[in-house]
Amino acid sequence: MKVRVSPIALKELVSKVGYVVSSRITQPILKNFLVEAEGSSLSFYGNDGNMMLRGTIETVVEEEGTICVDAKKMTDIVSVYAQSGYSEMMIETTDDRVMFFSEDMKHSLAGEPSSDYPVLDVDIPKAASATVKADIIRRALNLTMYAVSGDLNRISLSGVLFEFLPDQTRVVASDGHILSFVKIIGEEIPYFGETVSPLIPSKTLITLLRMLDEEDVQVKTKEGRIVFVVGNYALVSNLISERFPAYEQIIPRESKGELIVDREIFVDALNGVKILENPLTHLVKLAISDGKIEFSASDTQIYGEAYRRLDAEYSGDSICIGFSSEALLKIFKGSDSEKMKLLFNSPKSTVMVQPFPKEEGFDHLALIMPSNIPEE
Repeated sequence: MKVRVSPIALKELVSKVGYVVSSRITQPILKNFLVEAEGSSLSFYGNDGNMMLRGTIETVVEEEGTICVDAKKMTDIVSVYAQSGYSEMMIETTDDRVMFFSEDMKHSLAGEPSSDYPVLDVDIPKAASATVKADIIRRALNLTMYAVSGDLNRISLSGVLFEFLPDQTRVVASDGHILSFVKIIGEEIPYFGETVSPLIPSKTLITLLRMLDEEDVQVKTKEGRIVFVVGNYALVSNLISERFPAYEQIIPRESKGELIVDREIFVDALNGVKILENPLTHLVKLAISDGKIEFSASDTQIYGEAYRRLDAEYSGDSICIGFSSEALLKIFKGSDSEKMKLLFNSPKSTVMVQPFPKEEGFDHLALIMPSNIPEE
């Protein structure tokens, strides 16, 4: 292999592909990039055993070839050339070594045969496919990813469920305590020719977000695998095989109390009282009545107490309800709405949180379970 390439363009490529390469691997070969020079293209592959990302740039290929090279070391080397201001660098392989050089700098690194590197097929025969607007994916994920569970034992909650239906697209995530749901209706919703409901791992979706620009996303899925193609990047991932819990039945159909708040003011008030919350339960109490909300928290270990009152629009019977401040902040910080509406039934019932007013064609809601308030 012998190529001439822009180090700045290459740095962007390896930083995106390198995100996929995990430090916790079961196959030693996966600590490497697979580097492939063919035609007028230079491609890098990163693989963590569950997903693979291929990034390609156009360059001058003097000799074709493939080799595996340590991903972290190569990323560091490319960064040096990019930061040094060189407009061009050379990459050349001889036997089992990779050499990097420019006018007055040179690095050499051991490589490994490419034949042992597992490459996932980007082309899935007879897959369901569709084109999705990048903005739709980006916004839907920004509104739901915060609810994904970080518990490795809850596999069915470790990703985001996409439901591509003929008349709408639904995106759902939950950690078992909070749930975020987006329903998109309109002319720009994708349809795959059939109903498909992939449950996509969170790391795959974080990688996808790093790939997105303004280009449309080509999506293909079949039999436990999904492919996203964005410009010169192709992401292939296994899907989560466990079934996402039935969520529609827990969405409240009616409410007895309705609270409308300014989102940023509410977050400021919550942050102010959580300073003195119980560090184990993160409990914050909200006493809500006509025209006001009273926030309170206490930490009995240090005899600390905090209180804040806000004016608010509320209709319904007075209610005192407890929440995990961490969970409530996830919902409010995850929204992009100026105002939020909270719908209550009782101190122990699921609370629904929505942007106010609703956005036509892009319906978003979150659910949160209240926390028990200990008797005083």
